[in-house]
Amino acid sequence: MSQHLIIRLGTGDDSPVNYAVVEDTNESVIESGVLRNTAEIQMLTAYFKLDLIVLLAGNNFFFKTITYPKRFNPSMKGSIPYMIESEVASDVDDLEVTVLNIQGRDVDIMACDKSYQQWVQSVLGHYGLLPSKMLVDIFTLPYQEGKVTVINLAGEFVFRTAQYSGMCLNQSLALKYFRAQAAPPSFHCLSEFPMDAEKDEAYVLMPMASMAFGALNCHITLSDAQRAQHRNFMMNTVIRPWLKVAVVLLAIFVVYYATLISNFFQYSAEGKHLKEDLVKVFKQKFPMVNKVVNPMAQFKQLTNQSGDAELEESFVKRLGEMLGSFTPKTSLLNFSYDDRRRQYHFKLSYREFDDVEGLKDALNGRGYSADISEIRSDKDVNTAMLTVEESGS
Repeated sequence: MSQHLIIRLGTGDDSPVNYAVVEDTNESVIESGVLRNTAEIQMLTAYFKLDLIVLLAGNNFFFKTITYPKRFNPSMKGSIPYMIESEVASDVDDLEVTVLNIQGRDVDIMACDKSYQQWVQSVLGHYGLLPSKMLVDIFTLPYQEGKVTVINLAGEFVFRTAQYSGMCLNQSLALKYFRAQAAPPSFHCLSEFPMDAEKDEAYVLMPMASMAFGALNCHITLSDAQRAQHRNFMMNTVIRPWLKVAVVLLAIFVVYYATLISNFFQYSAEGKHLKEDLVKVFKQKFPMVNKVVNPMAQFKQLTNQSGDAELEESFVKRLGEMLGSFTPKTSLLNFSYDDRRRQYHFKLSYREFDDVEGLKDALNGRGYSADISEIRSDKDVNTAMLTVEESGS
């Protein structure tokens, strides 16, 4: 069971100080009340050892959503004080601005005078208090989309007008402000609000205690807001650009591997057709073989035999050697045999024509009769027909 002391400071030493002592386990209230000024905080000495949460009055803060011409980035933060200069009483150099949320070009900000923060620190330092949380009181109120949450805190009305904005007004100012609007908002009332407007009534008996429980679960503290600002800046300056790079790289890899897969199936189909051509030629030359499984292996097996077909087989042996002489710079596209002319036709693809010339010269040097024809150069591939006459064996 944990007990907490929650105090709400006003605008100065003579402003009332609201406080509550609560237990978070059973959400029970030990004590709740109002002190006349900061000097009476000493009356809470018995609770100083408890976990301390400090609420700051929302009327010391300025909230606004600013829209930039283009997507907001951290380098633009310095322009914010000048954009709100005409709406605040403080000098721009005296403003402490925190970015609460970034949505593209829209930026939710919170600003306060640095002197107010210094005053808060002086009050806490005077009593030796070190709070675990400090937050603006409006963020302790529940937020409902399209509604304004309001609570009466000892004659001062605290409003949460949006997720990242709100205000504190006394009753007369609150009535004047909202009656001046053309369309009064819908209210989520935690206490009685003397105004003829649509209300979602959810009254609480002890308003300060209700804000205390809201403070226990609130994550928009001053330190959290600074951390959120840092995260937003990191996201926009470091992470988001790298995410774009990662997406581009991923797209490149997808295209690359899709191309590899496409080429694999293409080459597999070409290899299948090439094998069929080899089998066809093999059967023409060796009609006595009933089953052709691996033409090249069977070529070698037959060339190792001796007998009347020695001359025929010697040519096949040299043909096998010739097939093995192709360099990586040339590749075999298809293979056919002209039985009438007793010629082998090899359609080759090449990078440099000199490679095909070199292959022809090498074959002629080995005793073959080789020639090149049908030389073509297309956009994607260069091809030529290499003809080897069987009579050269």
